Amino acid sequence: MNEALTALFAVTTSPDPATGLTSALANSTLVVDSISIADEHADIQLSGQLAPAGVCDNPRIEAQITRTVLQFPGVETVDISINGEPLKACLPAVARHMLRHRPTSGP
Repeated sequence: MNEALTALFAVTTSPDPATGLTSALANSTLVVDSISIADEHADIQLSGQLAPAGVCDNPRIEAQITRTVLQFPGVETVDISINGEPLKACLPAVARHMLRHRPTSGP
């Protein structure tokens, strides 16, 4: 699992020239600090800098890390922390201007 996450974090260009795959983590500098597994639950501790290209990368980042961990037998759930903070707390919030309603046309 450590090797799989390390390989995921090693991709520094998107799309990756070798595979053509896109990574939302290409601008990030994450390393695995620890992995513990108990009762089909993995606790992943990472450190480094998370650098999404924008809020649209949030679900991609979460999915890329989570799915990498969940591919391993005996793991059904996962918690991910970066620098001691839960992953979701490290992802940028949706900007207010993106939540505004579009103007409607009409009289």
